[in-house]
Order: sequence, then C-alpha cells, then structure tokens
Amino acid sequence: MAYWDTETGQQPPAALGQIQGTPTIKLFFPQKKSRKNAKKSVDYNGPRELKPMVKFAVEYMPNFVEKVEGVSGHAKFAAKAESNGLPKVLLFSKSKGTKPLIKALSSVFRRRLLIGEVRSTKPNKELIGRFGVSSYPTLMLIGDEGSDPTVFEKKPTFNRLKNFLDSHALKKPVSKKDKAEKRKRAEAAGQAETKEEL
Repeated sequence: MAYWDTETGQQPPAALGQIQGTPTIKLFFPQKKSRKNAKKSVDYNGPRELKPMVKFAVEYMPNFVEKVEGVSGHAKFAAKAESNGLPKVLLFSKSKGTKPLIKALSSVFRRRLLIGEVRSTKPNKELIGRFGVSSYPTLMLIGDEGSDPTVFEKKPTFNRLKNFLDSHALKKPVSKKDKAEKRKRAEAAGQAETKEEL
C-alpha cells in the first residue's frame, strides 16, 4: 500500500491515471499472462468503511492455490509439484471459496511450495478417506510416497502457518530458468533410458 499527497502540487505519475478528487483509492493488480508484468487499475467507489474496503481488496487478491478434485486431480497436483521440484501442501476445507489467509500464503510461498485445496465434496470423498481427514480445516505437508504426512495442529494464524510452511518450503523460489534446465535433464534421462531399452 502507498499514498500520493496531492497537496504538494506535484503531478502524480502517469501510472496512477487520472485523479479528479480526493480521497481517491485505486487498486493495481497484474494482468494475467502479461510478459511485461503490466498492471490493471480499478477505482474503489464503495463506502469508506473497513468491511466493504476489505471485501474489495480480497476480491482482487492473487490466488496461486491449486484446486484438487478427486484422485485424478491429486495425481495431477502431485505431478506438477514433482516436475517443478516443489514440496506439496494440501488444505482440506469446507469453504466454498479459497480463504484470504490461504491466498496470501500462496503468494508468499509461490514457487517455493505448491498448495492444493481439497474441498469436502462427494468427488473428494475417496481422497479425504485416503488421508484420514476427520475435521476441517486440516492442513498437511505431503512427503514422499509411503511416508506419513506432517499435519499442522495449532490454531491457524498467518504467522503460525507461515512459520510452519517456511520450515518445509524451498529456500529460494524456482525460476523459469531452473524449470527449463530440469525439463532438459528429464528429457535427456528419458532418451538415455529409451536407448538402453533398444
């Protein structure tokens, strides 16, 4: 968050767009699939009260949580984590939409771990049973095949969840360059295996 003081007499930067009155509240958010990280601007025209302002901000929060549906959806989630070399975290929830707390954490840990959300719906019944989930919300770190998941057991707050995830996440985010190199190595290994079979 930042503010521009119009009383100084200086012209606001062009990126802020037109300001016709004060106070003016603007929200800037990244355009999807923009290579130059271009931003869109939206003016807030609602009441200057906490609840409606929070609701407005939450609507535009980035969300990097993977929606996991069923056993096949979990397999895709696991494959994505594996191909990018990311630790896996699953949140089992009853909510109809992703909560702001989890959206925020998905931004903080983007490219350091992969967060998936499994909602308590009929298609997820088998998956919920497989992980032995009996209460909601339940957040767990999923280890290698055959190992028991590490369940977060404290009352969920941003700092507690952040500390828990921080202890399991990669120290540095995986870059596009890292992904490309890993893909090349995997392809080379696959070609080598094919030659051996021949």
